[in-house]
Amino acid sequence: MDTLRSAYNILKLAGSPAGFRLSDEAKAKISAANYTRGWKGENHPSYNTGKEVYLYSVSINEDGTENLTLHSVFPNLSRVYNMLNISRVKIWSNMKRDSSFISPNPAFHGKYKAYFNRINDA
Repeated sequence: MDTLRSAYNILKLAGSPAGFRLSDEAKAKISAANYTRGWKGENHPSYNTGKEVYLYSVSINEDGTENLTLHSVFPNLSRVYNMLNISRVKIWSNMKRDSSFISPNPAFHGKYKAYFNRINDA
């Protein structure tokens, strides 16, 4: 079945959706169905679900060490990247590397770090 080339909608690798792409028509149908259900933005059932994300502002002390101050708490990662106007991939990769990022949103001027767990605010 992995080597079968068919005109039908069969996945290239049996049992795996890897590499599968929806057509523009299928995407439009899904979007229309979600719209009729009222599942857009804040009305989507999973809008505020997920792990909380703690956003810390970063300042550098005189001795060169980082000082983290809790800035905001978001209900999930998607709310963070929507508010900060940064791609999900950039925030996620910076979280994994424990590195800071700068938001292009003027309301969030400065360097930030995001964590899934609250850290000590000493």
